[in-house]
Amino acid sequence: MKDLSSQAVRELISDVRDYYGEGCFACGSANPHGLRMEGFRTRDGHAVADFHPREELRGTYGTLHGGVVTTTLDEISVWAAILSHHTMVVTGRIEVRFHRPARVDDPELWVRGRVTERRGKRLVIHAELVSGEAVCASSEGLFIATESLEEMGIRLRGE
Repeated sequence: MKDLSSQAVRELISDVRDYYGEGCFACGSANPHGLRMEGFRTRDGHAVADFHPREELRGTYGTLHGGVVTTTLDEISVWAAILSHHTMVVTGRIEVRFHRPARVDDPELWVRGRVTERRGKRLVIHAELVSGEAVCASSEGLFIATESLEEMGIRLRGE
């Protein structure tokens, strides 16, 4: 993936959100129970986002719940497909590996994902939840393209 300008990413995200609305559990601003991932951008060939979990997303003893970790990895994988291949995808399968606990009070949590392979409508996407520079969890998933941004009526601007 070539890195997009911050303006191009903002416009693309705005168009996708206009199409689907702001109710997404992972990134939507209108979902009061959602994760509210934010700051989407491209860096070093990856889709990247910030994640600032709230206390109620914990598992035990201040650690981030594993299901929430998995959701962040799934979400950045979708955005990797959108930003690099200009297509919407759904999850076919995802395998998550937990390397170290992620803490709900960690101010340095972020996620990154990139498409590692594409065969027709099938995209293999690798993602990581990172604290600073330490990987807390990683995933490898098979995602299926459902419709291109062009089919959704979203035109690419400012790349």
